[in-house]
Amino acid sequence: MNKTIIIEGPNNQGKSTLANNIKQKFPIYDFQYIKTNQPKTDNTYKEYTDQILNIMYKDENTIMDRFHLGEMVYPIIKNRKLMSLDDYLKLECLLKQTCGDVLLIMPITNVKLTLKINKINKEEYIKPKEVKQEFELFNNIFEKSLLSKIKYDYTNEGDFWQILKYYINGV
Repeated sequence: MNKTIIIEGPNNQGKSTLANNIKQKFPIYDFQYIKTNQPKTDNTYKEYTDQILNIMYKDENTIMDRFHLGEMVYPIIKNRKLMSLDDYLKLECLLKQTCGDVLLIMPITNVKLTLKINKINKEEYIKPKEVKQEFELFNNIFEKSLLSKIKYDYTNEGDFWQILKYYINGV
């Protein structure tokens, strides 16, 4: 059975780095990397459904750098059209039914560190209030997800890699 890993969370939390580290630590699984960007149309549900079906048809192990959780967070912050809760739940059910074993991962950091990283990356236009809101919204929707999930704490990597090993190897 294929493995699908979705890495979600606020900006500048190391999602891409974590995806690359997973690929390196588990080369035998030949994970395909997909970076998901903001939907191009107003039909977020259809765009994401198409991506899920594409993963199913390719029949590969996949790591997704962002996916559906962000569409329950960024529209609130950026004042865009929010995906309906019904569509969100249908996406989670479709993921569980079609993409093999699905694991949702969210890196844990903090607002203060993120503001420093934003400054280094010249993203100071993102206000501290927005960063705090982003953290709160992601944590809330992550906790309510129907998918299997784990938080990745950079300060305690050993436990994370052990749990991930069990998930990937099916032990």
